[in-house]
Amino acid sequence: MISLLLATVLAGQNGLVPLVLSSWEFKVVQATNAERVRHNLWPLAVDPMLQESARMHAESMAMSGYRHSGYPGENIASGQNTADWVMRDWMESPAHRANILNPSYQWIGVGSAVHPKGYRLWVQQFGM
Repeated sequence: MISLLLATVLAGQNGLVPLVLSSWEFKVVQATNAERVRHNLWPLAVDPMLQESARMHAESMAMSGYRHSGYPGENIASGQNTADWVMRDWMESPAHRANILNPSYQWIGVGSAVHPKGYRLWVQQFGM
């Protein structure tokens, strides 16, 4: 099933860039920024390069099998069927929560893909 695509203009490191986020990706960006604002932090802007990287990583994991890379500034999850669910799991994990609430981060990219077996994979990548 193809997700509804949301066209939006977001601030990238090179100025305003038109981006198209899936509804899954958009909801994770919104939820991430809601958590940051709740903790008195600035919201993150979607960066086109981080967005493409996160999307490609999610798609790659969906095709080759889920592998946690453990890169700094990256959150990965598997199996959650909604953006709210993945955000709840990330916020309950100290390492993932630390990435989401890191005050040094200014940028975000989010990817989501479905594995052939039907479960969803999620990637958040953060930048300064």
